[in-house]
Amino acid sequence: YTAQGRDQYDNSLGDVYTAQGRDQYDNSLGDVTASTTFTIAPDGSCTGATCTASTTGAHTITGTDAAKTGTATLTVNVLVDHIVISPATMTISAGGSQTYTVQAFDASNNSLGDVTGSTAFTIAPDGSCTGATCTATSGGTHTVTGTNAGKTATATLNVNFVKNPGFETDLSGWNTSGSGANVTLTRVAGGHSDSWAALLTNTGTSATTFATLQDSPNWVTTTTAGTYTGSIWVRADTAGPVLKLKLQEYSGSTLVGSNTVQATLTTSWQQVTVTYTIKSAGSTLDFQAFVANPVPGSVFYADDASIVVG
Repeated sequence: YTAQGRDQYDNSLGDVYTAQGRDQYDNSLGDVTASTTFTIAPDGSCTGATCTASTTGAHTITGTDAAKTGTATLTVNVLVDHIVISPATMTISAGGSQTYTVQAFDASNNSLGDVTGSTAFTIAPDGSCTGATCTATSGGTHTVTGTNAGKTATATLNVNFVKNPGFETDLSGWNTSGSGANVTLTRVAGGHSDSWAALLTNTGTSATTFATLQDSPNWVTTTTAGTYTGSIWVRADTAGPVLKLKLQEYSGSTLVGSNTVQATLTTSWQQVTVTYTIKSAGSTLDFQAFVANPVPGSVFYADDASIVVG
């Protein structure tokens, strides 16, 4: 008794077998495929004479008829059906980088292992990739594409327009424009996520009009249609002051629109978030956080500022 079929195939297909009966002298007794029961090991399944494996590697096909058995060896070759890039979604600051990994899978979604080293990466609409590390040069939504063996996968990279979100090195990109007299901006130890934060202080002897943390120049210089989300982590030495966070859209020097949210400061860090839908694409966005009528002393701490699309 013999079972016959291909000795190799890719595991997105099934392999068809035939069975012949033979006497003790190996003379053929004819085709007995229809009356033969086929099984496959270590995995997979057989429907009639068609057997399908679910993983790559060596498999044994066994045909049984009238208590007689015959076997065939099936080697399932690796065939990449699709690839997956990780992480699928991530947020970084403009000018920052993100490193990716890629795994290959067969048609049955079995992992074929890490293929990062043989994958080519690209990023759009701007930026560059060196190996598996991609860098975005401007804020907004970016798409990272990995290509391997003719298969592609994509990941979304949300890029924060704020290039100095955490004040870890200096105060570049920020000032106190719009503040009243005697308001200062300094870096202090003890940030929300890392080592440093910004502190606005009224150094005078009486209340002033505003203590404003202002992006300067505007981080978002050319808007696209859609919604922008601005956020910042804030706290105070004394609970109670009301902080307002504002996004303002300008077309040239003309104010097109704005949105403001407010939160009561506490001594613990809290995130304040404001959204704004663009009215005139190509405009600029002004981002500011402020407290009105601050009394002398520290007014508020700020850290981890963000402006993203969406």
